[in-house]
Amino acid sequence: MSSGVEVYVTDVIRNPRGETVIYGLPNNHESGVKVGDVFVLRYEISSEDARRGVPNPARLNVKEVSLRITKIEMYRGQEVAELHGRTGATGALYVSGTGLEEVTPECLLHT
Repeated sequence: MSSGVEVYVTDVIRNPRGETVIYGLPNNHESGVKVGDVFVLRYEISSEDARRGVPNPARLNVKEVSLRITKIEMYRGQEVAELHGRTGATGALYVSGTGLEEVTPECLLHT
């Protein structure tokens, strides 16, 4: 299980099957998230801190969540076991658990 990984949420949509899908990109080029990992926090950072690349920026609007990754898709629906930051690609994350209503575009999820 990956620990301490942040995923930047680019979008949250409902697909044609009625499932909520989180589109995100791991912030760290050295690690990623895997099927089975659990997001435990949802938060935001200021746009100024993001622009300046501030290390360890202040977390805003922090909410506890418990969202387990059940499936990851990339490249037009190709299922993968891991979304790695070094690829620079956004993936579709399917999750189960509590706190999904707190996930919005431009927030961060933390394992």
